Amino acid sequence: MTENNAIVKKIQKLLALADSKRNDSDAEAQAALLKAQQLMAEHGVQMSDVEVNVDEPVSYGLEACEHKGNKGFRCQLAVIIARNFRCKTILLGNKQVAFFGHAEDAKIAKSAFEYAYHFAKKHGDACVGQARRDCCDTKNVFNSYVMGFLGGLREKLDKQCQALVLIVPQDVNDEFHDKFPQLSTHKGGLTSSGSVNFDAYNKGIYDGRACMDARSLKK
Repeated sequence: MTENNAIVKKIQKLLALADSKRNDSDAEAQAALLKAQQLMAEHGVQMSDVEVNVDEPVSYGLEACEHKGNKGFRCQLAVIIARNFRCKTILLGNKQVAFFGHAEDAKIAKSAFEYAYHFAKKHGDACVGQARRDCCDTKNVFNSYVMGFLGGLREKLDKQCQALVLIVPQDVNDEFHDKFPQLSTHKGGLTSSGSVNFDAYNKGIYDGRACMDARSLKK
């Protein structure tokens, strides 16, 4: 077996593990998928090299996440996650963001969103708490943190998207527009209403780059 064939086999096993763990452990499924993506990026392997053709009908899924809080942050995070997991994202009402795509992709995208959202919320709140204990102005600390977090996460995941040529499949685009003809994908947006707290912003960039690392998902 050549080295390339061995890598392809390893990637296929990781993708199979991600699929088998999807219902039992979202974190394990996500970790396996991200490890597969990393190997594909490192060795120049594309999805067409590892996909096994099966004569099964394609199933689609719509997975929604409901959270209160900063709408701009939630929407922009959803856009970043959706792009990396071959999904479309839409806003349902004021509290729900949803992922539409192949059923497996949509479920893993939801899991990745939930993980990243709670990670950023926890560490952003911690930055606010630290600023308060240091008797510093807490205004814009949380927004500064999540702006940095989104930038770091986008940088990390976009590199993988570009390396793996990850795009939303055309059949997903077609099905999305058939099911939701009056809706468009949400692009989101997040701005700071005042000066940026650069300590929080830089901490957010670091955390955004690191949070989706497969090792952190196992903690």
